[in-house]
Amino acid sequence: MTLTEEQKAFFDALTQLQRRFVTALLEGANQTETYRRAGGKAKGDGVRSKASQLVTNSNVQAFLQSVQHETVNEEAIMTYTEALCIIYALSSSNVVETRRVMGLHRALIGYSGRTVNNGIHLQVTLFFLLHFSGISGYSLKTITGRITKNPKRIKTQAGKVMAMVTIQVETDKRTPYPLCVVGFDLLALELMLCPLRQTITVNGRSAYWSGYQITASHIQYNQLV
Repeated sequence: MTLTEEQKAFFDALTQLQRRFVTALLEGANQTETYRRAGGKAKGDGVRSKASQLVTNSNVQAFLQSVQHETVNEEAIMTYTEALCIIYALSSSNVVETRRVMGLHRALIGYSGRTVNNGIHLQVTLFFLLHFSGISGYSLKTITGRITKNPKRIKTQAGKVMAMVTIQVETDKRTPYPLCVVGFDLLALELMLCPLRQTITVNGRSAYWSGYQITASHIQYNQLV
């Protein structure tokens, strides 16, 4: 991978452990696997905690975001709020549609047509398509998770599967919807690397993510194509 001068400066500011860590991340490894590859000394439950500390380190974030900037078309950036608008707008559609999110990233949201007795959770698949300067081709990372209605199970799975999105769907018919979401603005890479601990709730009127409420009045569907 060929780095720009700015990226080299960010990379040089990292410790040896951090350098091995970000290298493994960019190769597509998940957070805990990356920590082990990098030679981290923590054991058991401590691995996840130490990996989280590494990925949120300011120097690590600076380097990762500099790599992210390399591939982003600024005019194509979609904010978290806009992405949630798409989720809300398409979650009840009986179609599968594709929307451009940013640069080489795309969001795909589909409707399953399945019903489950008392089931309000669903399967989520995240696709990440990243392009790195100096490399011909792309690194495709696919993560599939099965989420159940057991809150304890959800918490456990969300911690084990990178970029797991816990989506809770509540409708009159209690119909689960599979959603595939990729690349929210410049934090797309961070989203890929860190487990999400928030819940998106769709109850026919609004969707929530990290304190933001999206209602029908906020949706600008045609402008997001």
